Amino acid sequence: GSSGPFPSFEPDVVQWWDGLTGTKIGEPLTPAADLIDVTASDMSNAEFIWPVLDLALSDDATTVATTHMGGFTLLRDLETGTVKGPSEGFALVSPLAVSPDGTRLAGVTSDSSVRIWSTDDSYAPVALPGALGAVDHVAFTQDGSLVIVGPSGAHVVDPGVGPQMGHEFQVFDDHVVDTLFYLPDGRLAAGGIDNSFTSGGFAIWDPSDEDPVVEPFARGVLHGAVSADEHWLAIASDGPTIEIRDLHTGETRTVATPGYGPVVLGFSPDSTLLASLVWNPVTDDASVMWFSSPEFELRGTTSVRERGFSNPPTGMSFSADSAVLAVAPNRSPAVLIDVATGEVTRTLEAEAPGAYAVALDHDGSHLYVDSSRGDMVIDLTHPTTAPLVLPSPAGGVADLALSTDERTLYGIGGDGDLIIWDLESNQRVGSPVHPGSGTSPFGGGRSIALAPDGQHAAVGYGDGRVVVWDVDPEVWVQRACALVPQSEFCP
Repeated sequence: GSSGPFPSFEPDVVQWWDGLTGTKIGEPLTPAADLIDVTASDMSNAEFIWPVLDLALSDDATTVATTHMGGFTLLRDLETGTVKGPSEGFALVSPLAVSPDGTRLAGVTSDSSVRIWSTDDSYAPVALPGALGAVDHVAFTQDGSLVIVGPSGAHVVDPGVGPQMGHEFQVFDDHVVDTLFYLPDGRLAAGGIDNSFTSGGFAIWDPSDEDPVVEPFARGVLHGAVSADEHWLAIASDGPTIEIRDLHTGETRTVATPGYGPVVLGFSPDSTLLASLVWNPVTDDASVMWFSSPEFELRGTTSVRERGFSNPPTGMSFSADSAVLAVAPNRSPAVLIDVATGEVTRTLEAEAPGAYAVALDHDGSHLYVDSSRGDMVIDLTHPTTAPLVLPSPAGGVADLALSTDERTLYGIGGDGDLIIWDLESNQRVGSPVHPGSGTSPFGGGRSIALAPDGQHAAVGYGDGRVVVWDVDPEVWVQRACALVPQSEFCP
């Protein structure tokens, strides 16, 4: 009890018993300090000052994990007595499980997603989709698989290569991941901007084994693009310039743009043009500025939206043959531009009003668009054919990406859900994949990028996270068959 506004608790202790005889083993882990610095590398004197909500022990009896009402989890090495918390920040975790060899910690965070941490911090946290519903229990099997039990039943996944799993990176602490794309060599690039548009950062890293190293920007990074010939990197910050980096020599140059500056960048697939979608908030003009490559001289300007919308344009997409550019002007109809002439050839007023995100197929015959009418497939070769509306979540998507084989469409919803559509059946593939709501007021998903191997999709979130999801359905089947070989779907 407590006479003040907050409850008080007796410090908890952890005691061991022999399961066969019922006798106590050793002395209990008792309080030894008044405060816990969860950022310290050595917390051997840490006491359990908050009630223990859950406890898990490795099979080799060397590692014990405890999660506490105070909102933190501790790992204690029973051989050395040292105590630490996983290096990546996370919310309250319960229930808990420690792998048999003590190398992995699994738990359910407050955003209802299951996370797996390396107890020695040897790899980035792994996130499992939170669409499993309320999780009642997690447990490791002897072979290292993780069992997740909830209202919908039990799910068994391989924490190393399980289906629909993602590797999580905390790229920015207080910035939105506003742009995200893969370099041709498989590295990821992410740009961030803060709430006040006064600072930002840019990072390039190998998602297989490295943490992002953020390069600070005086102004936020709104977008970026890399040329298909792997020669040029373009970065649009919150100002009237584009930074161009030569990826071969490391040299940089700047290209001036009018007004508010570039909002979205994109190289043509043949690497001969850089398109910059710019917006002037004073006149509310939205246009595409064309720059030749490698000279990066202004070739021309194409207006893509009339005045009166007071919102920056949000997306564009080249066809793979570099012949057509589709633009999502935001709250205005999508437009198609002939790249050779720079002229608008079609305005999709009825088909795609209020376009926010667009993706063109290889030959420019089909447009995939998120608009005020929902997520749609528009057959551009048959103007009289009504758009096909895809099954979509409420609120639409923030960004779209089309697979290179044009069989799958990916979208990231504003609520953070990764949506996958099969374009042969025009149906969603499984349930939306949700890594957790995040903690930032910026909200959920912001950007999406597909890896060159086609097997991974990287998603940028409003709380500075990037999660790289395994999205290859064939791999999901192979992994499921490895776990349950008697399934009728397995060879």
